[in-house]
Amino acid sequence: MLQPDLRVTLSAASAPARLRPTPPSALVAWYASFATVTNSTWKRTALPVWPLG
Repeated sequence: MLQPDLRVTLSAASAPARLRPTPPSALVAWYASFATVTNSTWKRTALPVWPLG
């Protein structure tokens, strides 16, 4: 009977997320989506967002 190979290869791509820095664009995207949901939930501008460009 064959046993599955359970070895894990470690590389930068497979490192846990807490060990990798978050790119600034990800933080901007998170804020924009959070602000959009918050503003639409409260039906007013609670968190400002700006148009791109």
